[in-house]
Amino acid sequence: MNSVSLPHNRTKQLLTLGGGTLLTSASIFMVLVAESVFVLLGGVVGTLLFGYFTLRGIPHLKRKEPALIIDETGITDHTMALGVGHIPWSEVLGAELHKHYGQFLLELDVVDYRRLLLRVPLGKRLVARLNPLLSYNPITLVLSTVDVAAEELLELVEAHLEDRPWVARHNEAL
Repeated sequence: MNSVSLPHNRTKQLLTLGGGTLLTSASIFMVLVAESVFVLLGGVVGTLLFGYFTLRGIPHLKRKEPALIIDETGITDHTMALGVGHIPWSEVLGAELHKHYGQFLLELDVVDYRRLLLRVPLGKRLVARLNPLLSYNPITLVLSTVDVAAEELLELVEAHLEDRPWVARHNEAL
């Protein structure tokens, strides 16, 4: 099976951080000018959420490791501040590609996402658990800062999954 190592795209990372900075600033402005509890609450939530993601994204500019590695052992996700690290193929049941506001998301169906999330820091775990509330899969790889043809990436993941007949049996039973 092919092994693929995809680097971060620094330009896309800078644009993402710039957007995060603008959204954080707008949220702070909402807090400062709030005339209702609703606007104040939205500003506080926006400040915490966008500020957290933006601050977590800054160290990624210095990372030398690839954003995404797909090899015979599994998928290693360092795409964003919320990357969950290494996911062995034995835990992956399937994958789907979605496009959301112009960015591709690779959603992984895993055997037990709660157990997988126990391996990541608390902040990442809490945000991943919010994903289902936003109609996302708990294990979602954001491909916005990686130079990759999303469809080719999905084909590569599916090729790795085809080598495991128990996955096909599991998916047929669903």
